Amino acid sequence: MNPAEILQPELRGFARIACLALVCLFAGTGCGEKRDTSGNSVTGAWRDRPPKAKTTSSTTRAPDLTGGASDSADTIAFVNGTPISRSRVVDLLMAGHGVGILEQIVVLERAKALATEQGVKVTQADIDAEFDRSLRSLASPLHAAGNESFDRDETERILDEVLARRNVSRAECMAMVTRNAYLRAICNANITFTDEQFAEEYQRAFGPRVQVRHIQLASLSEAEHVAGLLETGGDFATIAEGYSANLRTGPAGGLLRPFAIDDPDVPRALAQAAFKLGEGQISDPIRDGEWYHIIRVERHLPADSRTINQVKGELERRLRDRLIEPAMQTLYRSLFEQADIRVTDPVLAEEFAKKHPGRQ
Repeated sequence: MNPAEILQPELRGFARIACLALVCLFAGTGCGEKRDTSGNSVTGAWRDRPPKAKTTSSTTRAPDLTGGASDSADTIAFVNGTPISRSRVVDLLMAGHGVGILEQIVVLERAKALATEQGVKVTQADIDAEFDRSLRSLASPLHAAGNESFDRDETERILDEVLARRNVSRAECMAMVTRNAYLRAICNANITFTDEQFAEEYQRAFGPRVQVRHIQLASLSEAEHVAGLLETGGDFATIAEGYSANLRTGPAGGLLRPFAIDDPDVPRALAQAAFKLGEGQISDPIRDGEWYHIIRVERHLPADSRTINQVKGELERRLRDRLIEPAMQTLYRSLFEQADIRVTDPVLAEEFAKKHPGRQ
């Protein structure tokens, strides 16, 4: 198990679906667009929508919410004989979803142009791989870049449910996937690493490490109860399976992969406590944000004898996995901020001005 999972207790039902939706669509590959996504992120750290600006233009046309006259050429449906116009539907879509979709298209087109300019090729295989990465992220957000097996049919079903709940079509989803494929290809072609980064990653991956089991609990009273069970000789792995709030690590007896004291995936308090304990020792309850953890040290691992040069390929892979998502987020913002955008539809222009004041 990845030590990052101590911060990621898996959710069930609709809460899990809502939290994972953003991973698949807007970021799991990140991509940094500022969207109103409160409650939809696995980590809960997505940015809020920028404050809306007041619009004073007298030329802006408000969307037609109530109906009104509709000529036959513009009619797309009837409700009890009352015609529904295409413009009425389009205005509602523009007001509700137009800006977000426009942003996706802007960045996709800018990314395509930049890829062509830099000679970076993105094939259908790259887009398919990006979609596969998104599915993996939806099935298990912490292993999107890995090769672990997953139930593809079940994950596709979850994806369809996510899209339905968010009123997002498969076409929109694939546009986002294609955008991410271009961003990833450009970043992969340009990302470089310093000697200092290699040295830091070497210490994390091949320096002294410790492996622990952990039990994640929602309150101090629960942590004290579990600590009491452990003090009376209860088996740590069995208690983790029965009491840990982390549904990903709990079934594995709370076992995490070995980590260094400065591993960014591990809360500082837990890493420091782990390195102070001897093998077999159990910690007092450790608070990290809203959660409490109890850990037991399984083993201390000495530094690897191999040199940086001997493991440089592995270090580069680890660094690429760690840094590619922030690089894609930065590129997304840069492409959007530098794009020359002129919105001619009045309803879309009003909504665009609210979200991006000063851009037009």
